[in-house]
Amino acid sequence: MALSDLREQTDRFKVEVVEMRHWHDQMTLEFDTPIHISFDLDFLDPAFAPGVFHHEPGGLSTRQVIHLIQSLRVRIIGADMVEFNPNRALPGITAAVCARLLKEMAAKIVAQTE
Repeated sequence: MALSDLREQTDRFKVEVVEMRHWHDQMTLEFDTPIHISFDLDFLDPAFAPGVFHHEPGGLSTRQVIHLIQSLRVRIIGADMVEFNPNRALPGITAAVCARLLKEMAAKIVAQTE
């Protein structure tokens, strides 16, 4: 899919996109409604998650993503993770990252119900 097609879809569905060139470590994401997190592992730098379909050098570190998840101040109604590719994974590295990020998202969901 061409970049212009992706931009058309984000405009049509009113999806807010934060491009990496605008990212900074102090960034927080704010939402007016509950959210579902669909976490694309390709978003991570391959140094932290080599077992993905499309390596994107310059992506976020696991520490940055954990901070981002922990800083969310919105009700999370669901979460999923995509793009894990065990055929490209070094033993245990990307799977451990997946487990940690799912744990962080689940902990946020559980904390909302207490």
